[in-house]
Amino acid sequence: MRKILKKNLMLEIEKCEFDLKNMFNKPVIRLYHYHEWDHGYYSCEGYNGTRREFYKDLEEMVDFLYEYMNFYNIEKVIIAPLHRFNIFAWKGDMEKDDRYNDIYRETIELLKKNDVRRDSQSGIEIEIKGNRKIIEMVLEGAYRYVLELCLFFPDKSVIVEPTHHFDLTFFVKKFEEQKSSIKQLINKYTNIRYYEYVSKESN
Repeated sequence: MRKILKKNLMLEIEKCEFDLKNMFNKPVIRLYHYHEWDHGYYSCEGYNGTRREFYKDLEEMVDFLYEYMNFYNIEKVIIAPLHRFNIFAWKGDMEKDDRYNDIYRETIELLKKNDVRRDSQSGIEIEIKGNRKIIEMVLEGAYRYVLELCLFFPDKSVIVEPTHHFDLTFFVKKFEEQKSSIKQLINKYTNIRYYEYVSKESN
């Protein structure tokens, strides 16, 4: 586990030919859970289920992501806000908010461990093996609208962004290859839906 300074992170982004200011101007793959939670289990929007259901669905999304990473033999990932620019989704005092302070404190602990400020745009590189709890934290934090972190796989030129809509958005360079692989992988995940977006600018 190590800190990746913003300037070095941007060099990796440049090598992959990503334009962080215009991420949706290229074809995008979005996977979402059929329950379609919105802002987590405290929200009145989206699917209105129990906390147990939320964490069961979260585990399913993490399982898929690990299957994807194993399929591509991905060993490391860089966690960073990238085009979202902020680690935390909002500026309120989450430390004092019982709805969010658990995932907030867990994230702060990870940042401190790697000497990353909460207002930083630096990244943290971690090994995939042995760090499932960190991957879960990134997804859970996004799904509960606490975090705006992305998962960057520079060796594959792929950025995966989880959002409060309980999804995984894939920004990729090899769209057709990724599309084929992802559709194949989600076949056994009957609760995960596939959607693709192609903007007019990318045609």
